Amino acid sequence: MKKDLIPINPYTIQQALPQLKIIYYSELASTNPCAKQLLLTSNTDQIQVVITSHQTGGYGRQGRTFSSPATGGIYLTLAIPLTDQELVAPGLITTAAGVGVVRTLTMTLKQKAQIKWVNDVLVAGKKVCGILTEVVLDEETNQVRGIVLGIGINYLSQLSDFPPELHDRIGTLAQAAQANHCSSTNFTIALLTQVLTALKERTQPALMAEYRQYSVVIGHEVTLNLGNQKITGRVQDINDQGELVLTSGAVFSAGEVVKLR
Repeated sequence: MKKDLIPINPYTIQQALPQLKIIYYSELASTNPCAKQLLLTSNTDQIQVVITSHQTGGYGRQGRTFSSPATGGIYLTLAIPLTDQELVAPGLITTAAGVGVVRTLTMTLKQKAQIKWVNDVLVAGKKVCGILTEVVLDEETNQVRGIVLGIGINYLSQLSDFPPELHDRIGTLAQAAQANHCSSTNFTIALLTQVLTALKERTQPALMAEYRQYSVVIGHEVTLNLGNQKITGRVQDINDQGELVLTSGAVFSAGEVVKLR
């Protein structure tokens, strides 16, 4: 398998995961906005999953561009209906998803992966996956309709598919996928299975203990980007709410680690 250019098979995924509603597009601007619209317009408690192999307008934290090459990537978003009562520590959705991704990489590709708080999964120090969680509000009622959980994987993409300025920071799973004969479809089934399992465990201390084992920031000095503000400090822990705790005692529920020492 030199490079799997066979499109993800949504029918196979749907058969494997009948509890979900699978919606596939060969090309889409971005899966998160599509999933948001589903939450706002669908009257269902079922988790719906929007999947594409090519995003033309993918985005990450703070609206930054998320590079999504036309071949080889797996881009999906879970539209998860939630009530206000269930929306406890939404950051745990992101941390649980990270654990689910790491479990999938270990199980299917035999890869040792790490998590850079809050939403990047790394293999050999390079980013192979980004996670973006967004709360969806009904603008008319201002009530929470749910959460969209976006996951972008550099699966069979080649490094040359990405802009040169990203080559020192990102990696792909193409070599591992080929060595383990794992198609994009089979990987997606495994990924959704593991993420759903981790989401059910997200309030359990054991899941956060597992997350800490994968953390690449605990014990290291980091620079944290908080919009217009940058804070530098040593990471003491990730607490049970998925928040970053510095040795200074400062606690952060959001932000981006831009430097790691």
